[in-house]
Amino acid sequence: MNEFKITLKQQLRLLANAFIVPFLLTIFVLYFNLITFFIIIPFLVFFIIDTLPTILLHINYFRENKNCILIIDKEKGVLSFNKKGKDTINKISDISCLCTIKSTVYNSGKHSFGQYRFCKIVFVDSTEITVTCLMVYDIENTLKYLLDVQPINRSKLFCFVD
Repeated sequence: MNEFKITLKQQLRLLANAFIVPFLLTIFVLYFNLITFFIIIPFLVFFIIDTLPTILLHINYFRENKNCILIIDKEKGVLSFNKKGKDTINKISDISCLCTIKSTVYNSGKHSFGQYRFCKIVFVDSTEITVTCLMVYDIENTLKYLLDVQPINRSKLFCFVD
């Protein structure tokens, strides 16, 4: 039986890249006492095109899976999802598709928000469960293995959960 939920470690793992460059730039500026217009502008541009989208995605994913628990019992062939105190139990064999949505800049190392991705588990009765990377880090491979379903991959620049 495998249980997944949002953890602090997982959140820090994803947020770290968004704050490493601004942190190092701030230390550099303060150490060399370089607070000038020419340093502040690049910092603000970087914040707007990288750090801010990452923070917004993180908040979106946190709201989607806050206090959620995903339990996959491969032996019994059952998937259980608890969201806001409401339990949903489905058979793994009832999964019609596993749709993975990841950023077009996924793992490029150029943008911090590129690491954020989510999966929609769609069942034959058209119900669906959204699982974000805040719950399961290697979401594509983990769910593919545990559910024995080949994912359908889609990509967007910013992967906000609808």
